Amino acid sequence: MRNSSIRAFKKFNNIGEPSRTNISFAVVGGGAGGGANHGAGGGAGGFRTSFTGQSSGDRCDAENPITSSGTFALTIGAGGPARTAGGSSTFGSVISLGGGAGQTSGVLGGGAGGAGLSNPNGTSCQGRDGGTGGGSSNARSGGGGGGSWNVGGGSGGNSGGAGGGGANFMSDELVVQVGGGGGGGTRQGSPGAGGVGGGGNGGTGSASGTAGLVNTGGGGGGGAGSGGNGGAGGSGVVYIRVVTGTSVTFSGGVTQTSTALPCNVTQYKVTTAGPTDTVTIG
Repeated sequence: MRNSSIRAFKKFNNIGEPSRTNISFAVVGGGAGGGANHGAGGGAGGFRTSFTGQSSGDRCDAENPITSSGTFALTIGAGGPARTAGGSSTFGSVISLGGGAGQTSGVLGGGAGGAGLSNPNGTSCQGRDGGTGGGSSNARSGGGGGGSWNVGGGSGGNSGGAGGGGANFMSDELVVQVGGGGGGGTRQGSPGAGGVGGGGNGGTGSASGTAGLVNTGGGGGGGAGSGGNGGAGGSGVVYIRVVTGTSVTFSGGVTQTSTALPCNVTQYKVTTAGPTDTVTIG
């Protein structure tokens, strides 16, 4: 990476070389499925991070890094099928809840990190609330699912609400976007667009909502008003950053990739991990 790019990376993330005992993280829960039949968008998975200069979900301050080595539980939350909440992702004691499912034949989008069926409320410091749709009878529309940083939209009419926008952070020279809410479905109006960060679009006419993107925690789009089913939520993801050279060992069920970042930092992106998986650091 060129020196100018390194300087830009440092400025964006406000990082220097970390202490060898500091373990930084970004943990995203699984997105929820959208509702069916004028369905509302699914909420994004909860978002918690300790990356310096970044914000956790609900635009809360970044958390403190982990300052001791050891073995940590590691789970990637599954995206929820249609009308179903997403699964929680874990890294040690850090738990990012799955998104709340969008309502079926209803107007309330799921909350980011809502962790419940048809729960429109985001969880504090994990995500934002779902939006409220509108209209009546065949002209109903679903609200957008809540995103990590922004509430789901709602037109109050027959167009689906847009999914709430998710969080973003720098990784090498790329901007990583996660935690977008799903767009609301409709029958007669315009469908809601999925939120930036992997949210699925709502359906219109008789179409189903589209799925949230895998490993972003994006919520699924709500289904259209004439038999459209909700889209599934996207699975979660965990990012771990340590000083380059630190010993990091994953258990057998983990799928991960590593990237060398500026300032003597190595980042691990974990895309698959089950309930018994672990990572040992240090």
